Amino acid sequence: MNNPLVYLIVLAWNQKQDTLMCLASVSRLTYPNFRVVLVDNASVDGTAEEVREKYPEVKVIRNEKNLGFTGGNIKGEEYACAQGADYIMLLNNDVEVAPDFLEPLIKVAEADAAIGAIGPLIHFFEPRDRVQSAGCNRKWLGLNNQKLFCGKPDKNIPELLESDMVSGAALCIKRKIIEEVGFLDNIYFAYNEDVDLCYRIRKAGYRIVTVKASRIWHKVSASTGGPRNPVNQYLMARGHSIFMRKFGRWWEKLIFFPLAFAATTVVLLRESLRGHARTILPRYKGYIDGWLFKTFECEKSENTHC
Repeated sequence: MNNPLVYLIVLAWNQKQDTLMCLASVSRLTYPNFRVVLVDNASVDGTAEEVREKYPEVKVIRNEKNLGFTGGNIKGEEYACAQGADYIMLLNNDVEVAPDFLEPLIKVAEADAAIGAIGPLIHFFEPRDRVQSAGCNRKWLGLNNQKLFCGKPDKNIPELLESDMVSGAALCIKRKIIEEVGFLDNIYFAYNEDVDLCYRIRKAGYRIVTVKASRIWHKVSASTGGPRNPVNQYLMARGHSIFMRKFGRWWEKLIFFPLAFAATTVVLLRESLRGHARTILPRYKGYIDGWLFKTFECEKSENTHC
């Protein structure tokens, strides 16, 4: 098999031990033609310095401030494209990859010119035999992304599974596709940027597939404080609203806010009984700010996780 050049972009914001674990697994890859770029979003725990010391072969790009998932990964994408990458693999710093995870991805992608983006089968870190995502389909005007086979054993999954999108936690894309449809959209900062990119890829006529033979394990939101972080709730709602503003049909835009606010109110009532109301309230502002394309800067957030 021809071995195209693959650039792995690992984005880090603190969580030094997770990053080192991820790079340790990447260092054991059996694929013969890859490079690794660590993009550090202004970590304060010495992540960049320790990576430079322990993994001198890794290119480290250190940002002066937290540019978010989008801004950080764009820095890596720009560098990889300039270096002549054939494929760019976005990889969260809270994942562990199987040593042979790249070979089946590249083999499948090289065999079909209609494939624009491709992803591995993502397992939960614990229990390791349960699937976290085998791709996603958009549901309910994009308010809910259905993760395929989530929580299921990995036995009865097709070898190739086509879907609307694959997770930005582990997303491999051909450079020529990036040149055609563009990078991640930096308006998002975090959440729904992968939905946006995959939507543009599919709109351009390409397929998006998950490859069962390619395996990784994901800790899920390790660097962002989990789904009950109020900032995460705000950013997820903001991302849904941005996507709808960009791509929604007129009738979808018409019913988006009533549906989004009604769904949020139901969740708010449920979480109030559990004492978590404050984590849900930021959704309302997120929907409004997203519709207005208001930018988000981590430094302005009082929460330690952005």
